[in-house]
Amino acid sequence: MNLSFVKITSILIGATSVFAEDGSSVLKGAISSTYTAISDSTSNLRGRYRQSCDMYTPCPSNKFCKGSDGSCFASAAVESPNVFVDESPPIIQGACKRKPSFSACVDGEDPEVCGCDGNTYICRDEAYRNGVNVDYVGSCESSDGRYIVNSGSPNRRVITLNRASCAPGTNVQLFHQLNQDHQKWIYNYETNVIESVACPGMVLNIDGGSNSNCADETNIILWYEEGVQWEKWMYSPDGKLISMYCDNAVMDIFNGSDSNGANVQLYHDTGSDSWNQKWSFE
Repeated sequence: MNLSFVKITSILIGATSVFAEDGSSVLKGAISSTYTAISDSTSNLRGRYRQSCDMYTPCPSNKFCKGSDGSCFASAAVESPNVFVDESPPIIQGACKRKPSFSACVDGEDPEVCGCDGNTYICRDEAYRNGVNVDYVGSCESSDGRYIVNSGSPNRRVITLNRASCAPGTNVQLFHQLNQDHQKWIYNYETNVIESVACPGMVLNIDGGSNSNCADETNIILWYEEGVQWEKWMYSPDGKLISMYCDNAVMDIFNGSDSNGANVQLYHDTGSDSWNQKWSFE
């Protein structure tokens, strides 16, 4: 009898396959859910302290820079540490975590996720095994843009183009969700721009650009993507859209209003508990 051994990297519990490191199926049939999945959390037993990481400080090759969902700056930093060579953005730290040796995905329970590398993974663990942070839950291919929801809005209001206009200089404001393209946006983690689904090639921009002086209450508008700093935003783990042009400035709601038509503006960061400065992509 000839015996051969493979390194198992992925287990799909309750489904049909176990995958080897080369992607080939090595076992078919149902797998009992009583198997205990070895997860990344076991690495916590190896030491009391974790190594921190950020866009300038990569992790060892067997680890990745783990951030919260949407923290794609952390993944990109490890692969391209000089991506911000001409800027001095806020440094937001993650934690170096060991890549799981294999992933355990429970069929019907663990949803697909879109990784920060733009690839869809069968579950969160599989993304982590590849050293990739999760951008959002769901297939990347199914994304046609997402709402930018104010996290503190009781009515779940979202960033919306005024009068659904694509005219350059159009103001953006809060409005209740209408399931319309003029309320949907695509955040590009490579260029750090937020592009309108309704108006391709146009992005969220600080009104006046270099002439704005980064003043509080400067409008956020729609403008052509030009590769300038005042159209670039960093999405932080605590849910803030931080300007990469203006020091200590974030996207904000005028007077903390939750009304339809409330103005979206630039304002200095007023602290971690400021709900009117927190956003989520949904």
